[in-house]
Amino acid sequence: MALTIHTNNTATIASFNLSRSNAQLQKSLQRLSSGQRIVNPSDDAGGMAVGYKLQSVLKRTEATRNNIQNGISFLQVQDGALKVMGDVLDRMAELKSFFNDISKNSLDRENYNYEFTELQKQLSLVRSEKFNGVSLFSNTNAASSNPNFTVITTEDGISGVVSLTRNALTENVFKSKFGADGSNGTGNVSRNTDLGGTTFGLLSGTDQSGSDNNQDLLDSATSLANFSVADFVDFIQSLANARAINGGTHSRLQFSSQMLEENQQNLEAARGRIMDADMAIESTRFAKYNVLAQAGASMVAQANALSGLTLQLLQ
Repeated sequence: MALTIHTNNTATIASFNLSRSNAQLQKSLQRLSSGQRIVNPSDDAGGMAVGYKLQSVLKRTEATRNNIQNGISFLQVQDGALKVMGDVLDRMAELKSFFNDISKNSLDRENYNYEFTELQKQLSLVRSEKFNGVSLFSNTNAASSNPNFTVITTEDGISGVVSLTRNALTENVFKSKFGADGSNGTGNVSRNTDLGGTTFGLLSGTDQSGSDNNQDLLDSATSLANFSVADFVDFIQSLANARAINGGTHSRLQFSSQMLEENQQNLEAARGRIMDADMAIESTRFAKYNVLAQAGASMVAQANALSGLTLQLLQ
């Protein structure tokens, strides 16, 4: 190779090699310091796009799981209220049995009826309970209303809609005792087993039909004398149905949360394989490029020194 002054091809090649080694060394340092395999979009444009979308899904999944847990908490509080109502109804039925005892005089019946009245107030108080300001039970009796609300159990916000029933009391429990005309056709007041599509004031004590005969369990004008043991059996059955609906919804939400947990675990693993750096492999690369960068710098210095040989020829 000719000795020249203006051109040092060896030094140029060595500098290019040093530049490439130094670039790889810097990228390796960025990956080791961040823990990410894709530091810049140019590292893996397609992989970064997929990783970004997976990260968005993971965030929505976490939010959906939190919402489901809040829904479960709502159902737990609601079931606690239903349980207390069941205990109250059990006591009311017991009082009615005592009330029917032929050995009881009128004063005894008044005492039983006083406790019944107090229990009515307690039922009204329990049904007004709220969870974070949200009523556990719907306050409306309108047939066209939709007092329920829903919990979305999938991260896409479209499928997996679970309805939390809030109208269990107004629609299924404490149905109006009396018929539309207050009688069973023989002049005797009877329990209404078929509302005929008419919704009375089931809990509020109001009478939407305009007839004073259509009173319900929570109407302050009613007394134990207006109800039979069979009435309370029906009330308890309706309340049991409400608790069963609550429990079924609770069970579904638990499985929905479990499904999201599995999805989250698998999605995190998938995103990690795309985005996360393998620290063992990357540390090996760092050692490699560190040595190459140092060797390249040394060789550039050596190549630059080659031009000094020409001075010896000029002496």
